[in-house]
Amino acid sequence: MDHLLDDYLPSGEPEYAPFFQRAIAFLLDMLIVGIPLGIFMTRVDGGPFDIGALPSFATTLLIWLYFAVQESSWKQATIGKSVMGLKVTDQHGERLTFARATGRH
Repeated sequence: MDHLLDDYLPSGEPEYAPFFQRAIAFLLDMLIVGIPLGIFMTRVDGGPFDIGALPSFATTLLIWLYFAVQESSWKQATIGKSVMGLKVTDQHGERLTFARATGRH
C-alpha cells in the first residue's frame, strides 16, 4: 500500500488518496465526532435535548472546528486521516492555514 504524502510531497504532481481510503478516514472521523455529539444531544439532565436551533448550530460548529483545526495543525490531518496515513496539503505540499482549511471544509 502506498504511503501517501507521508513526510512531504515530492516535486511534481501530488498523489491523491484513493476514494475508499478517504471514505474510511471520513467514517472514522464521523464516529469520533458523532458518538459524543449523539450522546450530548439525546441526554441533558436525563431528558431530551430540545432548546430550538442550538443543537444544529452546536453540531455544525463542532464538526467545522474538528476538521479545520486538525487539518491546519502540524499533523495536517484529522484523527481518521492520520489512521489512514493521509495528510492534507495545499497545491505546493505545504500545511493549510486555518482560513484555507475552513474554506475547504
